[in-house]
Amino acid sequence: MKLGEKAEQAEQPDVSLARDSAPGFYVLQTDELTQANEITAEDQFPQYGDFLEVGVPNADRVVDRTEFIECPAGLAQWLVEEELEVGDSFRVLDVWKADGSWCYQCRQIEDPDVSQPE
Repeated sequence: MKLGEKAEQAEQPDVSLARDSAPGFYVLQTDELTQANEITAEDQFPQYGDFLEVGVPNADRVVDRTEFIECPAGLAQWLVEEELEVGDSFRVLDVWKADGSWCYQCRQIEDPDVSQPE
């Protein structure tokens, strides 16, 4: 690998797999899913799966970075059941695998103090 290639990797978006999304505090940035091959280079992991673009608040409760978290059916189902909309906050408390499917324990956060960058 050349130095320039390594530098390009640093500019790739942050991507978290299902097992790595908990514990996490997120702000829904879109209700559209993004395919893994749209956010990672051809030879980088992950190469498949659906990902959700979320904002990650800092200690001052301001969204200061964007991340893509894997969105298996269990997370998608919870987001729809709870009627989360773009801009809503949620916390992933726990993630585990049962019978081959990812299961989620999440909570919607009603926090007017979380703000988007201007």
